[in-house]
Amino acid sequence: MSQEKSIARTIALSIAVVVTVIVLLAAVILSYTAYSFIDSQTDAEVLMRTEALASAVNGSDGDDVTVIKNQLKIAPAYVRVTLIEHDGAVVYDNFANASTLKNHADRPEVKHAMVTGQGSSARRSDTLSEESIYRAVLLDNGMVLRVGIAQSNIWGVFFTILPFLVAVLVGASIVSVIAGRMVARGFVHKLDAIDLDHPNTAQVPKELRPLLGRIEDQQIRLSEKDADRRRFTSNASHELKTPLTVISGYAELIAGGLALPEDVPQFARLIHAEAVHMREIVDDLLALSHLEDSSVMAIDFSESVSLARIANETAQRVKVEAERRNVTLVVDISDEAVLTEDVVITGNARLISELVLNLIENAVRYNVDGGRVVVRAHTNDDQHACLVVSDTGVGIPCALREKVFERFYRVDTSSSRDTGGTGLGLAIVKHIAQLHGAEIRVEDNVPQGTVFEVRFPR
Repeated sequence: MSQEKSIARTIALSIAVVVTVIVLLAAVILSYTAYSFIDSQTDAEVLMRTEALASAVNGSDGDDVTVIKNQLKIAPAYVRVTLIEHDGAVVYDNFANASTLKNHADRPEVKHAMVTGQGSSARRSDTLSEESIYRAVLLDNGMVLRVGIAQSNIWGVFFTILPFLVAVLVGASIVSVIAGRMVARGFVHKLDAIDLDHPNTAQVPKELRPLLGRIEDQQIRLSEKDADRRRFTSNASHELKTPLTVISGYAELIAGGLALPEDVPQFARLIHAEAVHMREIVDDLLALSHLEDSSVMAIDFSESVSLARIANETAQRVKVEAERRNVTLVVDISDEAVLTEDVVITGNARLISELVLNLIENAVRYNVDGGRVVVRAHTNDDQHACLVVSDTGVGIPCALREKVFERFYRVDTSSSRDTGGTGLGLAIVKHIAQLHGAEIRVEDNVPQGTVFEVRFPR
């Protein structure tokens, strides 16, 4: 049901957003239209009242201020009238004390009236602190009569209609949410009817077919990888936890001052060894990650790779470790390969070198004292290029030969800390072999030990 609520909410919110934007745009347009209408009406009223007051003043023999006051008795309270001398001094203003007002000679409408007989302007009034429309006329006595009416700006108009706008928005939002939920429920109901265990058998619109096909493919892949992922997570946590526990323990002893001075160098060496082991695990995990993801497609697999050359070079790299463990390491290239031509395959030299290195290191580590490791590169009877690494070590029971290629799997867990390694070497070997289309076989090495054979395609 959470999916239905999520879809309903998404559709409802989408509709609400669209409706809100439309209403806001309509409000802006309405506000601008109303403002334009009010502006034109205000301008017409100012003109009418200016002409009426000027006619009354020009046609009267009485005091100009008295005439204006009498006319204002029948005028709305929002009409502002100012009488100005020819030098700009304010004689009368019905909104303010004339003596406190500045000289108005610089006002645009007053300047124009002095020159042409009439003038107009629209601006913010410092006295009224709002926008006003002014119209001024030159009277027969040389004074200037100015009439002004304040009006709301476009934001004032907008806020005037804001209550109506809010009511419309609330109503539209409620309707859009209800409509969105109804649409979403109908859509989700159709989705709920799909049998995701058998998506390709469902009766659905053709637009959903590609999606359901991908779902089915993904289910198959996830089913295949789920058990491996859980096992890998558990093993990786265990493998990293062990060195971390050692590092934390010795570091705590040193930091707490509990370690004897003569023991500190030994503790430091142990901490360093465990840190190196963790780095090896991380490096191998990164190598596996690169082999498994799509970036491997950028690797060049068209190189001509000599198995004999790589076997010899790799054996030299492991020679010191083999001597330290008292294991004899031999590279045996068949006479046929020497007399005819080298065993050459098409692939990536770096990855093949990594494959050979992991096989040889694994054979050395899990060997016995005084044991022997033989590396051979040859072409078998079926004309397959083969790399064979045999040892005289502990051996691998037949039932466990597939498991040894799993990450962190070790046949003899009791000696895993002594033998070293990360438990990822054979997993790396498996992935590299798969990338080259090669097959790996594990057999007994009579009378003791194991034989790993990698057969490359022709």
